[in-house]
Amino acid sequence: MQSLLRGLPPKGAVARAVLGPAAGWDDQTELLAAAVDWLGHIDYLLHKAHFKGGGDPPQPVPRPGVDPGGNGQVDEGDGLPTTLEAAAAWFRATREQP
Repeated sequence: MQSLLRGLPPKGAVARAVLGPAAGWDDQTELLAAAVDWLGHIDYLLHKAHFKGGGDPPQPVPRPGVDPGGNGQVDEGDGLPTTLEAAAAWFRATREQP
């Protein structure tokens, strides 16, 4: 039975039923989101070092299934992006807001 379950696709129906919205994110997508977070933080630090004033630090890219409040609680159906394309569109939309 375990060999059958291990052979199921990582983004399939069983994974979505077990993991919820987090099933759409694999290791590669998580690493990409972490890289975007770090680049945003580096950009913020360089801007603060070379210019007076400055804005708030950048918000991290939301991970699907994680409470945006930052306490790490997993929410079901939170509406956050679950694919790389949806996350990229979300990131572009938030960068364009004033």
